[in-house]
Amino acid sequence: MSTLPFSSSAASVRTPPAWLDALRPDDELAASAYENTPAHLRALLKSAVAFYFHLWGEAPAEETRRVRSSAAGFAWARAESPVSWTLAVLDPAHASPARLLAALLPAVLAGVEPVLIVCPDHPPLPVQSVALELAGLENLYVVPTAARSAGPSLSDLVRELATRGEGRLLLFPTEQSRFAPAFRTLRETARALRLRLWQDTPAPRLALLADADEASALADRLRWAHGDAVQEAVSPKARPDRRGFDAWYAVRPDVFEEAATDFPSLLFGPGLEACWLHERLTPAFFRVARHAVRLHP
Repeated sequence: MSTLPFSSSAASVRTPPAWLDALRPDDELAASAYENTPAHLRALLKSAVAFYFHLWGEAPAEETRRVRSSAAGFAWARAESPVSWTLAVLDPAHASPARLLAALLPAVLAGVEPVLIVCPDHPPLPVQSVALELAGLENLYVVPTAARSAGPSLSDLVRELATRGEGRLLLFPTEQSRFAPAFRTLRETARALRLRLWQDTPAPRLALLADADEASALADRLRWAHGDAVQEAVSPKARPDRRGFDAWYAVRPDVFEEAATDFPSLLFGPGLEACWLHERLTPAFFRVARHAVRLHP
């Protein structure tokens, strides 16, 4: 049994389509957003990025495993590599940098190149620009919709990327746009191309484990990191459970000792208000495996 590097016979095209270059937003927008964001809020995003690197680490770019067993009677090989591309379509009004980074960092850590972020018609909110800047994600574009431009549409971009090899499509609608024509058309395009798609769920419910005098500051931090979320303060003495909330955020670190192993699916401590984890969205989602099997006498 061995683990060996391998070279793909069809190298992925790692650069974005050339026509996108003209659709980059003005650099001044991102610079202004960064400068106008208080340092303590930027630190929340930095902690989130650091956590994802700690949690998953960076996957090898490409690797193969070969097994030959006369006793079992089989020989097989498994080759694993990142998908050729990932495209995230971000509603310009999407207000959760926490959920955005929690979806994009697994692609980065899986080794995907390129990871592209496009907004229909308008640049993203300043908070999203800051998140992308801190994560080192520079391939951001504003693509006019078909109704506004005779140029390539978002679906045209998906089809062009699909010619490069297997990829992933991530959608970040708001509560208001999740069923809008632009996102509906993208879902239909992905279905026609048999492209794996993931979509963010807007407006999660957050529980704030904090006393009344602590809840206000925690709520402000969460409102910045999860702009569309519904918040509800819960006594820190309450036993965290899974009923009615998508995530719990605690002011005091001792809540983890009290929760022991009986904690809800998402429970974050102080300083991690910009953290999130999407169920089943890990670096493995952004990698593909190939298998070869034969009988081995």
